[in-house]
Amino acid sequence: MGKQFGNGSSVTEVLTSDTVAKKIAKQKGMLINHKEIAIVGRSNCGKSSLINALVNEKVAIASKTPGRTQQLIYHTLGFKSPFIVSLVDAPGYGFASAPDAELEKWKKLTSIYFSSSANLFRTIILLDSRRGMMGTDKMLMDWLDTLDRQYTICLTKADLISDTKIKDSLNSIGDYIRDRPKCSDLILVTSSKYNYGIREMTAYLSYTMVTNEMTQIK
Repeated sequence: MGKQFGNGSSVTEVLTSDTVAKKIAKQKGMLINHKEIAIVGRSNCGKSSLINALVNEKVAIASKTPGRTQQLIYHTLGFKSPFIVSLVDAPGYGFASAPDAELEKWKKLTSIYFSSSANLFRTIILLDSRRGMMGTDKMLMDWLDTLDRQYTICLTKADLISDTKIKDSLNSIGDYIRDRPKCSDLILVTSSKYNYGIREMTAYLSYTMVTNEMTQIK
């Protein structure tokens, strides 16, 4: 824990279904302004590659078995800002290979974190651009709406489909999220392989953090 990477980021915590409740309880008494951005998506959506691209170093390692990692991994960034910023690598969902016991741990872990975290600022829902939005993604959005959590859609692996299909997907998703006030109107498009959209995503997250902070001050 606390391993330092060349870019100033570090893995500061790894939470399991047995430790997440204790961590969340401690947040309420903290005075430090700690912002957390949860990165979540179906298994094999390119989550690890995107996190590595965002921090510009190989800090996240994809599991060979979808749904195997049942932890919340905190990647605390080396930003010079008035608050601490962590990317929270959440377990993939929508997998079928995990046994029932593991699925129950996943439900416990994610429900406690997303419903109770005082530091969770925004959730980024990753969609594999080749597959678009599926039933499990819609269920997650429904849940986040119920929890009053802000979230943003991000299409990954954009290099694997044509520009025309990307535009069609953007139009389709845009129509679907139109009546979801907790979902950002902006849909991010990325390709970790070619570093496409990574700088724009970083700028967007920085902007939303600053504007959110200013709104709270008012």
